[in-house]
Amino acid sequence: MSENIFKRGLKKLFDLVGYQVVSKDQFGINILADLKTILGSEKKMILFDVGANLGQTTLEFADTFSKSSIYSFEPDPETFSKLTEQTKLLTNVSAYNLGFGSQQEELQMNINRNTGGNSILAVSNTIKKFTSGHWTETIGQRKVEINTLNSFCQMHKISSIDILKIDTQGYELKIIEGGDKVVSAAFTKVIFIEVLFVELYKDQAYFTDIYKILTERGFKLVGFYNTFRKVDPPHFLLWCDALFVSETL
Repeated sequence: MSENIFKRGLKKLFDLVGYQVVSKDQFGINILADLKTILGSEKKMILFDVGANLGQTTLEFADTFSKSSIYSFEPDPETFSKLTEQTKLLTNVSAYNLGFGSQQEELQMNINRNTGGNSILAVSNTIKKFTSGHWTETIGQRKVEINTLNSFCQMHKISSIDILKIDTQGYELKIIEGGDKVVSAAFTKVIFIEVLFVELYKDQAYFTDIYKILTERGFKLVGFYNTFRKVDPPHFLLWCDALFVSETL
């Protein structure tokens, strides 16, 4: 009884200073915890990290799903070298200096001051309305190799994917278009994808575009994670990660 009174009092205190107290096990808060709930973590699975950058998500996948095979993709050669350095001791990670799109080709990637902002797409003129700092300032271009998800999976004899993570700075729809067999409810169980609500890149995909095509292909939206909002009122959503689950689960 006294413990419950203490918890209620602590919650009221946090509410007063503007913080929300949630259970660490509450669904919809932690993407890795929710993926474990949906899929488990003890069985061997196949995970794709498309747009791996420096390996942030790949390392989290390797720690959370240690028995799984992780395919990590980064098209920019310089960033890829840092990715391989980060993951060289992980025997369950296979890294590829490769990007995905709607067809096999070579493209120029825009290299930004922060590698997390690198994109095939050019930065929009409106981006400064929504972000601060110079992380999206373009400082050059590099030629990158682009394949399709369909072609890669066929070449490597991959017949199913458990988790497909895509974070490619507005280029996500092109990747989905080139993976009509892979990005389907029968092939992939879970899709974890960055979605944009405002214009950050020219000719980018918006959340509505991603939602439409994924629901048409048999996925249900589970929730939003890692949300970024406009700092000044009104605090509308700028971008976040969205979790979609196959209707077959």
